[in-house]
Amino acid sequence: MTAPVSMTAQIAPLDNNRFGVAMLQRKLARMPDAVPVFDLDGVLLDASHRHKFLPCGALDLEQYRKDTTAESVALDKPLPMLELVHWLNSVNRPYYVATARVACEHTRARLEAAQIRPLGIGARLGHDDRRPDPILKADYFESAFTESERQRMILLDDIAANCQAAISCGMSAHQIVTEAGSLLIR
Repeated sequence: MTAPVSMTAQIAPLDNNRFGVAMLQRKLARMPDAVPVFDLDGVLLDASHRHKFLPCGALDLEQYRKDTTAESVALDKPLPMLELVHWLNSVNRPYYVATARVACEHTRARLEAAQIRPLGIGARLGHDDRRPDPILKADYFESAFTESERQRMILLDDIAANCQAAISCGMSAHQIVTEAGSLLIR
């Protein structure tokens, strides 16, 4: 039995740049049993070209869903953390994806184009799935993985609340921080 994890546990932030990627790669090389779980938007891919905001400042999810076309999703740009996925692929290390997106055919095509080939994808169960992101991800972690599997998993997500949800499920987490102007792989 594991000790209870504090809901306010510290989350180690990492920059979404070459240095952050190198730090995570070294960490994972020293921890061969660790299994990363990647968020997509803001961690592996930049979909900000599809972001429209409501007057209150929240993301307009209805507009985001309308903009989830094959052409638009194909324009999602790679972020530096994608290099870690390519390294994991090259050394045959397992990893997963946990996203607030619906894993529609357009998203799956974009993942394949970016050579993102996870063992599994936790995603919305259709466009009517309105669960908040932290609940969506916690539901995925707890239903898809045993407690002992979760203890070896590391969520890499740009949202602190999602990292806290992973910690509450017995995982570890790093909040991935992208600085403005350094989004794309050069």
